[in-house]
Amino acid sequence: MSRKRLSPSERLLLQEALNAAKKKVDIRLRVGEYQYALAKAIASFLLELYFPNVKELTEKLYGNEKAESVKFRRNVQTILKKMEKSDVVRILPKKKPWELQAYGLSSFKFEDVDKSQIILATE
Repeated sequence: MSRKRLSPSERLLLQEALNAAKKKVDIRLRVGEYQYALAKAIASFLLELYFPNVKELTEKLYGNEKAESVKFRRNVQTILKKMEKSDVVRILPKKKPWELQAYGLSSFKFEDVDKSQIILATE
């Protein structure tokens, strides 16, 4: 991954995620499920000041073979879209039309549909 400067929209999203209080979401974030793994992976990228795309996320979580599978990446994008509708994930605008979409978290602290407290990063 190459390091680049954060754009103003990326800085704003990161600042909002860091300052956000615990968010109630209507999705399950249980350890062992795709949603939790994706949220945790995005959080680890954000702590490195990097907004990952779906290929980078799948590569980190499931290896290079799965990351190269277009079908698997589309399944992961579907999950990420559902997470966006639940306000867990934010999709950043593309800089170039051929790039994959980048993702960020709306907060590092959540209360999921099961009333479980999920903290992906501490102070």
